Amino acid sequence: MFANGDWKGLGYDSDVYHLEKESSSGSMSSTIKECFVITPNMRLTAAESAAKYLFPQRKAVELSGNISTELAEAAEEVKNMSKEDKIRLLEEELRALKK
Repeated sequence: MFANGDWKGLGYDSDVYHLEKESSSGSMSSTIKECFVITPNMRLTAAESAAKYLFPQRKAVELSGNISTELAEAAEEVKNMSKEDKIRLLEEELRALKK
């Protein structure tokens, strides 16, 4: 609620409040000062803190191993195919898997 700006859920009417002060001359006129209840920096800090609990933290995974030359040549061949040829190849493989 804090990071999301749910002011009503936090018990506030809006994201700002107003302070009324009398002028220093003692007259009845007053000034209104507008301040943030929760500053944008506070919201950013809250969002950063909450993000690690809401989204998975990912780590880099090193992929190592030897790929056979036959597999590497087949991958290169598919890479150089046209889109239509790739679709045709996939359709053929799907038909073969269904059998």
